[in-house]
Amino acid sequence: MSAQPAPRILPGRPRDRHLPPQRAHPPHLRRAREFRHRLWRCDPAGRHPRDRTLQTCAGPFSGCEDVARPVEYLDQIRVTIWLHGADVQNWRGSGVEVREVDGADTARHTQEGDERKIVWHEVFSHPSENLHVVAVSRNHIDRIAEHVGSGPQEDRLSIVPNFIDGRIFRYAEKDESQRKRILSVGPYDSGTDASDLTVAGILELSKRPVFVALNFVLVGDGAEFETTTAPIADLLNVTLRKGFLDPAQTAGLHKRAGVLLAPTRTAGDGVAMYEAMASGLVPITTRAAALSELVDPSCGMIVPPADPVALADAIEALYDSPSKFRRLSRNAAERVRRQSSYEQTIAREVALIREGPKKDADG
Repeated sequence: MSAQPAPRILPGRPRDRHLPPQRAHPPHLRRAREFRHRLWRCDPAGRHPRDRTLQTCAGPFSGCEDVARPVEYLDQIRVTIWLHGADVQNWRGSGVEVREVDGADTARHTQEGDERKIVWHEVFSHPSENLHVVAVSRNHIDRIAEHVGSGPQEDRLSIVPNFIDGRIFRYAEKDESQRKRILSVGPYDSGTDASDLTVAGILELSKRPVFVALNFVLVGDGAEFETTTAPIADLLNVTLRKGFLDPAQTAGLHKRAGVLLAPTRTAGDGVAMYEAMASGLVPITTRAAALSELVDPSCGMIVPPADPVALADAIEALYDSPSKFRRLSRNAAERVRRQSSYEQTIAREVALIREGPKKDADG
């Protein structure tokens, strides 16, 4: 008997080829790249239509064609789809500012979004039990369902948070003096990242007596870095560092700081915030539906949206209460270990691929 041909495995397409080769990748692109290296995308139907040895087709799918092709073969294989939001949503609902999109591209973006909506509606309504969907948060699914008009069935859905590597982002008990050291890490590409709120919060604090006791480090990159940070560039206790960091460099900053200033306008995945929390930093962030799954008052400071005065108040409150700072720091690290450890993330994903959704439900 002749041996069965091995299924052809194709790596996911890299999304960061446009970046200069010597420049560190932004954190969100780096995570996407690492994710695609760990998890392969397969096309057994197109390459080996007669092969029956492949049990599961899994991956982040890059486009409508990627999704539609394996779904056609659900009678032969299990298909597990990892959703991240941008692969489903129309660009107008993805946090992209209108001014960033060239007028000539608007029609194309809109058409692509409408095509995705149709494809994903068909995927979510597919009757096969071999189809399973994975998302990082309940909020992600709610936003996707709002855009598409339907969502995956509950018995075909797993919520698996992002993995935070505790070997890199290690918790060490914070000294109370570290409540005076505030860190901000993020992009400076548009108003959606709320870096302007970080700057506005620092400016508000500069009017208060407590400001001279504090130290701020702002790290990031993007077209608007200089413009956004210009109002605080001359402050003696503010350090600006343009550029993106690798995980080890980020962890090094975490060791020295005690507070993470992380306001947001959009419902992101919270990975950078969770990495900081794993290291024991107390997050100060804004109230958003997605973040309620990541942080609560027992492990962080949550303020109203678009309120720099509230951000300043939260920093001052931690300064005034060293015991609260240390309690929130311990709780923040514990929350990440409980929710984003290897066992709660990658191990579950591997089980989904190998054994299907029933194993995940039983686990």
